[in-house]
Amino acid sequence: MIPDPCPPQQDVRPIDMALQAAQPGDPPGYGHRLATSPQGPPTLPRWCVWLEPAQAATADRWEQRWLSAVDAALTTWQQVLPIIRVQEPERAQIRIERRRPPLRQLANGWRASNGRSLLEVLAVRRDGSWSLEPRVTVLVSPELRASVLRSTALHELGHAFGLWGHSDDPGDVMAVHQGHLPVLRLTARDRETLRWLQAQPTETVVWDAKAELEMSSSQFLAKLMSSSKPKKSSKVASVKDAAHLDEMLLRSSFQRTVPQIFIGDEHIGGCRELLALSRADVSSKVTEAEGSPSDGVHFE
Repeated sequence: MIPDPCPPQQDVRPIDMALQAAQPGDPPGYGHRLATSPQGPPTLPRWCVWLEPAQAATADRWEQRWLSAVDAALTTWQQVLPIIRVQEPERAQIRIERRRPPLRQLANGWRASNGRSLLEVLAVRRDGSWSLEPRVTVLVSPELRASVLRSTALHELGHAFGLWGHSDDPGDVMAVHQGHLPVLRLTARDRETLRWLQAQPTETVVWDAKAELEMSSSQFLAKLMSSSKPKKSSKVASVKDAAHLDEMLLRSSFQRTVPQIFIGDEHIGGCRELLALSRADVSSKVTEAEGSPSDGVHFE
């Protein structure tokens, strides 16, 4: 049986993960202007895309114009990316909606936009396996002339496919301010930047329910115990059953390296993050944890 390339989601959990400035370097194109995440760029090797259909069985004139423009934009990106169009939104990582973006408040007033892309990072279970996925809601206003509508969709889809930033060249699709004529084709810089982005490592943290997560942390625990005052209780867990794996992955924002360290209910991170804390910081956090019902410092 051929596996479903876009299986429906069985469960979804939000992950608190914000984009951050690009790492220093000299990437090609406008890669240095793109934001990323602690897990790497929010990209996927294959994208499942849902396009809002017409309200009735037959699209009216304005719906057809919107659908044709967005379809043309998708076809342009399909030349350089594997994109699968789906009929159900729960199968998609990208959902394109036909509506005007709400006004956005800036320091000097309110701003209207022709389009907007809204990124969420989610833990999603599909076919029994959990993974981190970007989910992007793309809003494209229908109240635009055809060429601007297509250009807007092309630009916003670029964000959705991982180009979270803007080019400084007005001729590029991802320019923050385009020239007098709408840009309807990918430029060489757009393609070069996208190729570089797709080659960057991204952690999706795929987990199969049959897998086992083992750890050997006694030496690390001894180091921690000697670095601050004795703890009321501590725990080193070897997580083997699905229920505890599920809990650990969700509580640690789907970090799969071991150990994952908690002081009280606060997730510290791994060994590197703990060692970055001063002894005073660790002692302070432990003191706070001892006043809570949690069972102190534990590793999961």
